[in-house]
Amino acid sequence: CTSLTSVAIGDSVTTIGENAFYGCTNLTSVTIPDSVTSIGSHVFYGCTGLTSVTIPNSVTTIGSKAFYGCTGLTSATIGDKVTEIGGYAFYGCTSLTSVTIGNGVTEIGSHAFDGCTDLTSVVIPNSVITIGDCAFYGCTNLTSVTIPDSVTSIGGSAFDGCTSLTSVAIGDSVTTIGENAFYDCTSLTSVTIGNGVTEIGSHAFYGCTGLTSVTIPNSVTTIGGSAFYGCTSLASATIGNGVTSIGDWTFYQCTGLTSVTIPDSVTTIGLRAFNGCTGLTSVTFADTDTWYYTYSEDYTGSTAVDVTDAATNAEYLTSTYCGYYWYKN
Repeated sequence: CTSLTSVAIGDSVTTIGENAFYGCTNLTSVTIPDSVTSIGSHVFYGCTGLTSVTIPNSVTTIGSKAFYGCTGLTSATIGDKVTEIGGYAFYGCTSLTSVTIGNGVTEIGSHAFDGCTDLTSVVIPNSVITIGDCAFYGCTNLTSVTIPDSVTSIGGSAFDGCTSLTSVAIGDSVTTIGENAFYDCTSLTSVTIGNGVTEIGSHAFYGCTGLTSVTIPNSVTTIGGSAFYGCTSLASATIGNGVTSIGDWTFYQCTGLTSVTIPDSVTTIGLRAFNGCTGLTSVTFADTDTWYYTYSEDYTGSTAVDVTDAATNAEYLTSTYCGYYWYKN
């Protein structure tokens, strides 16, 4: 209904069904009454004329792609009884500058705000447990975000390509930082990783060229491959005493890194983990007795290596033996 400009929904309506106003490109105004408890998927899909929406406290569910491609939408207020923002709910809402997420939301679905390029800030309430994959992917004007202590999981590519993001604080309840979570966040200078994180996914901070320091807490056991690949400004990296594995290419091309200590807990270092760290002059191993390097992932044909000298270790890991797997018994 491309000529429809406004609609008033009566107080007896409890559900707005799937695709109800799909493609109503000239719809500029809609009032959703307090009687509505559910907004189905694709309800306002492609309503490019819609400029603002208030979802009342009566609504508990926003379906997938509910406001997908509403390119004229500038503000959205989500009521406190909504528990889930469906996948792709506000995907491609390129004019969205302001969003209020209600205090009842427990899950921000995958791609929920993907491509909302005008979104500058977002407050994630303490009710949220899960931030889905690509939830804020490509939000290029998003400058800061605080992950509350309620969140347990940050999905893969959740903030991928948020090139204006300058700081991130990750609460202690988060256990997993997904793959590519902050990929190419080139303005990110500060990140706080909570003490509950056990795994930093591969490519998690890949290409974060503004990142200057990182402290990996003792709770982390695994640093994924390429996690800090190309973080050229990274001058300080503290590896916690719980880390057992440093993945392939983890600190590749971190040219600003000058020294690093490998804690006693680490048992494996992947291929080229420190290759290209041209400023690295000192690598100290807390355990100097049992290290080997080998071409093979199953550690056959290994050769013992003396790791007692920090300067020599830096040369080994950045060039001489960088293309080998390192491990200790």
